[in-house]
Amino acid sequence: MTTHGQTAPPAIEAEFTGVVSGTARLDDSRGNKYSGNAQSAIASCLVRRSLAEKDWYFDLGVRAEDYRFSHGVGSLRHLQDYAAVLAVEYYAGEEPAAALTLRPGWYFGTHATASSWDVPVELTSGLPLARGLDGVWGFSNARFYHHAVPVLGVAWTLSPRLRIEAIYPEPAVVWTINRTTSLRFGGELTGGGFLVETTGGKTAVEYSSYKVGAELSGEWRRGITYAVATGYEAVRTFDFFRRQGAVKGSGSAYFKFRLIFAHRP
Repeated sequence: MTTHGQTAPPAIEAEFTGVVSGTARLDDSRGNKYSGNAQSAIASCLVRRSLAEKDWYFDLGVRAEDYRFSHGVGSLRHLQDYAAVLAVEYYAGEEPAAALTLRPGWYFGTHATASSWDVPVELTSGLPLARGLDGVWGFSNARFYHHAVPVLGVAWTLSPRLRIEAIYPEPAVVWTINRTTSLRFGGELTGGGFLVETTGGKTAVEYSSYKVGAELSGEWRRGITYAVATGYEAVRTFDFFRRQGAVKGSGSAYFKFRLIFAHRP
């Protein structure tokens, strides 16, 4: 199956990502101090089907995230979610040009309950501005987010090998080494909103980790790609915005490994 003479996106796509971060020191507005390392694992599986309209696709799948902290904030040691994935995407060949994604599921600390149900939504879209220059806009939001996260900027393709992505919140410079291998220098924002149990009762916490580093990605064999990354965790935040406010810190190195399995009919 092809689109505009190019290969269409995978019909089935599975992904696993693991991240280990070192010890970060955190402080809150009351002068309390915390420290500890963090580990995360994210797994997902999507089935993608073409729609009647050319270049449009519908995705259906599942996603799970698990964040663990050796010494959390107070009693907080664990954040997790289990969700379905529903998406409508527009592709130009293998390149995603626009997507609307819903992830209905449970977002919680230790125990999933009916009140921990949420439906995070993400919308992103490209906008051609000039030859080699595209605008990018969108947002992500959810019930347990403090604020919606905007996505805004431009992507500038200087040559077939070099692209500058001046896009908030994840700017990057991407160098294509060869047909299957690339090197990315830039930022990455991970985390989400969760309903957790504290000594004062249940409350929302928005966890975020902003990392700056280098990522090498390539094709291991047909249908299997990998990525390895390392760098510096610039910010780690637990935002209890309905109660005590934010606990922030930084100062740790990280290592990330990702595998993607893609099947094309």
